[in-house]
Amino acid sequence: STDFSELGQWIILFLIQIGGIGIMTYTGLVAYILRGGTSISNQIILKEMVNAKVIGGVMNVIRKILFITLITEIIGACFLYYFMPESSGYRTVPYAVFHAVSAFCNAGFSTITDGLADPHIAQAGGVLVIIMTLIVLGGLGFNIVFDVYDAVINRLHRIYLELTRRDQLPPFRKKVHINTRITLITTGSLLLFGTLMYYILERHHLFGKLDEGQRWLQALFLSVTTRTAGFNTMNLNTLSLASIMITLLLMYIGASPNSTGGGIKTTVFAIGILNIVSLTRGKKNIEIESRVIAESSIRKAFAVIGLSILAIGIYIFLLTLTEKQFPLNQLIFEVFSAFGTVGLSLDVTPHLTTIGKVIIIFAMFTGRVGLFSLMLGLIPKAVSMRYQLPAEELVVY
Repeated sequence: STDFSELGQWIILFLIQIGGIGIMTYTGLVAYILRGGTSISNQIILKEMVNAKVIGGVMNVIRKILFITLITEIIGACFLYYFMPESSGYRTVPYAVFHAVSAFCNAGFSTITDGLADPHIAQAGGVLVIIMTLIVLGGLGFNIVFDVYDAVINRLHRIYLELTRRDQLPPFRKKVHINTRITLITTGSLLLFGTLMYYILERHHLFGKLDEGQRWLQALFLSVTTRTAGFNTMNLNTLSLASIMITLLLMYIGASPNSTGGGIKTTVFAIGILNIVSLTRGKKNIEIESRVIAESSIRKAFAVIGLSILAIGIYIFLLTLTEKQFPLNQLIFEVFSAFGTVGLSLDVTPHLTTIGKVIIIFAMFTGRVGLFSLMLGLIPKAVSMRYQLPAEELVVY
């Protein structure tokens, strides 16, 4: 985005913000402000989009989303401004704001000439830690942030009551939901896995000239940014093939539901793994903490996985027809990056043909919105029958 004018960069920033939070969130708020409310049908749609518990609570959820976004980005921008090295020449408010929004919305755009690979910034630990924090928070999803926030506030309130009251208090029962725990555990596991793998595979290769602390920092940064953000502090063309395979996996999984990122989502990946574990143990259901994962959630998860694999295969096939000048591994990387809305490239994107760029645009769109969501919106629902047909077992292994 360094080639754009200052006005162009502000337009990009606006689009990043709209795309990150969701255009339905903004349009719903605008309609509510301009008309003093919104229709029941629109509220039902918004309820599904933001996962509100009741229709009447839609606007309250939207306001919370916008508030959390604004506060997080302002705090992030302040920290980025503070930690940005003066020697870089980029310690200004516009640069701090742009990168805070770009990181939280998992966009990966930079207005710095060499991006975060700038020699003054690539090893600035404070800047990278703030960028990573914003990426992770944006990639968790607003529902997760709200749930954790409520649990922490309730816990602090409980501690306050225990310190100020002498009478016996009822047992404390407020915990985060299972969906939140699965998301947090999966996110943490992927970050740990990616960091360890990048460190092991690149410590004597891409990270060879760095000290031990910087090796771990760069490995962690790669693990965070390859999920959906797309920032890079080093030349990815020098990654080993093994590291590229790890990168493909992380880009494919992506962020969490109702977040600013793309990919198949962490919960879908977790359900897939848990289902395999349940099958190998001879269980008919996926059991977690005295709960059974709903059959509908499992079916949706595998529909997302199946459709995503099919779509990625089609996009790769089409690129092999239009971009014959590139080797297959670079085209595969390009498609996975686009589908996960990551934005990383092995120096392929600028040299794509017009048709190739259109294919990548479709890959980004389907990766961000979701093929399953598109099909739900475009294909009419089947009429629910009052009877049930006999079950038939098929040979699958």
